[in-house]
Amino acid sequence: MTNTMNHPLTTFAPIAPMAASLTLAACMFAFAVPGCTGGPAPGSITSQDWGTVDGKPVHLWTLKNATGMVADVTDYGTIVVALKVPDRQGKFIDVVLGRPSAADYVARTQYFGCTAGRCANRIAAGKFSIDGNPYVLATNNGVNHLHG
Repeated sequence: MTNTMNHPLTTFAPIAPMAASLTLAACMFAFAVPGCTGGPAPGSITSQDWGTVDGKPVHLWTLKNATGMVADVTDYGTIVVALKVPDRQGKFIDVVLGRPSAADYVARTQYFGCTAGRCANRIAAGKFSIDGNPYVLATNNGVNHLHG
């Protein structure tokens, strides 16, 4: 079993933040296109099994709009795996450096396609408190916590 507790892309925390991240990504994608095309654009969202990390399933979510733009996002760290957009000639190309599987993201940590988590900076010593309630995070950047 691979220990990803201190892995920079580990976000197997409560599902609510992950669901919120996926919802945000889907909404940003869905609302960007109508502004460009002048009207509502129906699209689709599909998912497929994409491997496991520490025995937990990972899925690849594909968001597609009516004009052909496609975004592939995982529920493992909300990693943007692919983003296919039209070039000047209208040909769709992938503009993201992505990996072919969840295992490749665990094995190689260059932060390809990463999204900042609940915070986009370092939290000293991986500890903070809100309203007097202490919270302890994984220390994934030396003694600090990086990017939520």
